[in-house]
Amino acid sequence: MDRPQNFVFSVGLRHVLEDSLAVVRGQSLERGRRELVLRNLQRFVTQAMEGSASTTAAAFSNTRGTVDTIEAYELVHRMLSSRLRSELVPQLRNTAAVLSELGRNGDVDAERRKAAADLIDLLLRSLKYESAASSYKPAEASHLS
Repeated sequence: MDRPQNFVFSVGLRHVLEDSLAVVRGQSLERGRRELVLRNLQRFVTQAMEGSASTTAAAFSNTRGTVDTIEAYELVHRMLSSRLRSELVPQLRNTAAVLSELGRNGDVDAERRKAAADLIDLLLRSLKYESAASSYKPAEASHLS
């Protein structure tokens, strides 16, 4: 399972989250970078939603989602499910829609923007926490031998 670990802790995901959060909060970003991060985060969020549907469907049948959708969902679920519980998929759906509208330079109302920003911020904080926790290595207790 090296692939999910590489994906989860990649610097790229962190930068996409940081830049997307800035855009959702109304900060300016160079046009090309703005389009890139919004598109990539929208794809990730959409994959997580599809992964959620695939995991639910797989419980009742032999259908399976793609590796990318399942990994995206597992990542988001692990990071956010304890905080958002039943609101996870609706929040993902709103965030994907907000990112899409912003990508088309659409007008998004403040309440929906805030909800999307809160989800992205929570993802970013969770990613940073997991990254820090995974790099922590306790000192060897050689003196206990």
